[in-house]
Amino acid sequence: MLGHENSMMDYVWALSRGRLTLYPNDVPGGPEKAPHWGSPRVIFKPPENQGRSLDRRDLHLADWNGDGLCDVIYVKPDTGKVEVWINRLNKTSGDFNWRHLPDPAPTLSCNQKRGHGIFDLAVRFADITGNGRADYFWESVDQIKFSVGMILTLVTDLIPPTLGDGKADFLWVEKFSGDTLVWLNQGRRDGKGADGSSFQWDQAGVLYRGAAQGSCYHFPDLDGNKRADFHLTYSDTNKADTSFNDCPDNGGEDDKSLTDPGLPIPPSDKWKDVSCTDKYVNDSAADAGRRWRAADCDGAWEAVVRYYRDNKTTFPYFSQYVGRFFNTQDNRYCGFLGAGDNCNTIECSDKPHTAPASFLITDSLVQYHNIFKRLHEGLKHAGDTVSQELSSLEGHFAPGLSDEKDKLFRMLNLIGLAFGLASGPVFNTVLKGLLSSAARDNIKDLSVNAVSWGVTIAKDEYSQAELGGSLEKTLLTMTKRLQNTTVDLAERVFLGQKHTAENKDEELKNLYAAISQGKMINATYAPTIPTDTENAVAKSLTVFMIGNAWRMGVQEHHPVLLTTDAKCDAPHEGERDVFAKQDLEASATCVDGRRYYLMSAMGKACRDRQSNEECLWNRFQRLPGIDKLGKDDLYYGLTLNDFARGALTNFKRCGNRPTTEQLQIPDKETIRSFLDMNFGGAGSVPIEVCSKQEALDWWRSDENKLKSIREFSCPEKV
Repeated sequence: MLGHENSMMDYVWALSRGRLTLYPNDVPGGPEKAPHWGSPRVIFKPPENQGRSLDRRDLHLADWNGDGLCDVIYVKPDTGKVEVWINRLNKTSGDFNWRHLPDPAPTLSCNQKRGHGIFDLAVRFADITGNGRADYFWESVDQIKFSVGMILTLVTDLIPPTLGDGKADFLWVEKFSGDTLVWLNQGRRDGKGADGSSFQWDQAGVLYRGAAQGSCYHFPDLDGNKRADFHLTYSDTNKADTSFNDCPDNGGEDDKSLTDPGLPIPPSDKWKDVSCTDKYVNDSAADAGRRWRAADCDGAWEAVVRYYRDNKTTFPYFSQYVGRFFNTQDNRYCGFLGAGDNCNTIECSDKPHTAPASFLITDSLVQYHNIFKRLHEGLKHAGDTVSQELSSLEGHFAPGLSDEKDKLFRMLNLIGLAFGLASGPVFNTVLKGLLSSAARDNIKDLSVNAVSWGVTIAKDEYSQAELGGSLEKTLLTMTKRLQNTTVDLAERVFLGQKHTAENKDEELKNLYAAISQGKMINATYAPTIPTDTENAVAKSLTVFMIGNAWRMGVQEHHPVLLTTDAKCDAPHEGERDVFAKQDLEASATCVDGRRYYLMSAMGKACRDRQSNEECLWNRFQRLPGIDKLGKDDLYYGLTLNDFARGALTNFKRCGNRPTTEQLQIPDKETIRSFLDMNFGGAGSVPIEVCSKQEALDWWRSDENKLKSIREFSCPEKV
């Protein structure tokens, strides 16, 4: 509507009788951030301006005259003739000065009528010639449409170009799945083709994969890259998620991740009239999203946010504003991780100045708070059990490491990665229980974002850390610092007093996204046994410490995961001068039907020379502590398989030469892999991966064979 230089679209909300409200797209969004929508204002009021109502199904927004501004086109439902209001926007004042053209194209008409459905339209508009002006379409023989041998039960408008070439393409959206077939517009032909069309349409197949019914999808360009994004609008709230079409080489599918574009929620006061006895509201067996919508929690949330913004200095925690606004309880400190948080659920109530929405919003905040509380308790449990469970950790896996403070210091420097690992099992517990795959994916994206915040906070905690005197004490120091990290992260997530940023819009948006649609209502996921979660956190940190103790150990170990083509039940084979049979047996594990060996290329490959100057070669050896793995009563039952899977995941992510930044600060894809694990082993230890022969050739190469201390166990590229 505003004629942005990059052609990004604004959000326009149309009332049933044609009044248009504009939410300007102030900042273009993308896969990493949502757009910023400006303050709404009414820009077109047909009843006042024209003395009549215009059915919004007959209104189209398109550029009629090619000036780059979106005009309002009205199609008369009985004749298909058009009226146009030309957008004469004053870009200095922002005023819309509409110029009414009652009959700008006298020859245009259509003898077809629109149907009852919102998409059953006789006339559509799109620019298929690429001249910047909207073209007029209705279904007729010998025009641009053609048979593709299938029944197209739901055809969208021809849309902004999917590939950014300036010409609108043709899309068909499958009405049940939302999968979208694309025909690419290659322009006008000199004559008709074999398909009977005067335009060339190349079928590109399914370029958008849906996750909801087809009528919920739209294809705007929200980020201004002149490609159609994949926009899922929830019909009951008008909220939306967007997959941005940002493919850099003008090909392939979209980015596959749903990004909430932050569309403003149309104002609603319905929540004030809802009763606890209304259908779904207080039914714990009902779908959580349905309960959320039945209570109009979106409208209630918007009201709470307005109250919060008007009274920012009253309380230290956002949950207190929720309690005060709904007249329930204003001493609920959700986000405070300590005794007396009082972050508890409430019963549904129809008392004056409250509403059922307050019960569901509060319940959601409490459940989200409990995730961080479990993480904090898990880290405390890990610290408390260090002296009991892990007192022998150093002796078993890295004898003498305590004497090398620089290596302990390097290990503590990995605290950001450790936080990601510790967070994995806690968030994974929630993700596994979510019934809706869409909700699961959405919460995963939000969880990744929250953990990323935590990683940054953890690095700040590290700068103040005191180094422990042993591996055990180093882990204890790390768990204490990670507890502090979790406290600070919860303060940020819940807009607490310690998070002192003046503008907390990002935090508000993320908090809403985490609980919206009932994603956190406790009926939607199974409760966990706290001890299991605590042990999973401790297990994540233990695999982290053991793997890094091997990698940094003082006995010149160089841990390496040796790949083979052998099946898991194949006999152990290897040259006797390279492998001892008992070491192969002790170091073997199986991943996805294939045999692997986790071993050490320890010390010099050439341990001595014979009289003829030929080397006496060292063998690969088992790593220290291998015999302590796989026991239920030791180290939380860690197995060789846990380390092998973690090494393979890490290898796929960054190969055999990870950068310092990759080791210390996990990126979002790495964090996402942590959330997919029962415990956070994936990518936790940078153990190198190569075949037995590749590792042997590298160890015995002229460059390495006489080195006791070297940096790598495998060639860079395998």
